[in-house]
Amino acid sequence: MAREERVTCCHHGSSAGSAATGFIIGALAGGITALLLAPRSGAETRARFRRVAEDSRERAERLPLAVREAGEAAAQAFSETLAGSAKDHRAG
Repeated sequence: MAREERVTCCHHGSSAGSAATGFIIGALAGGITALLLAPRSGAETRARFRRVAEDSRERAERLPLAVREAGEAAAQAFSETLAGSAKDHRAG
């Protein structure tokens, strides 16, 4: 008798989350490298680091609201699509 073998693979977390994390880490590493290798004085580089840090902090503070709004919009679109599909199904 033939024995059936099953190959399973476990993934922890989402691939989209992993890709986003990788992108953010890569962007930060590239940005830091560019700042360190740029031909600027120490004072100019420190000032630029401060500006980047402040901009990043502001963006991070806005991120939860943006994610929540995007989620709500996606849920609304899904609900509308589902309602339209059910309506078409009843009519057909």
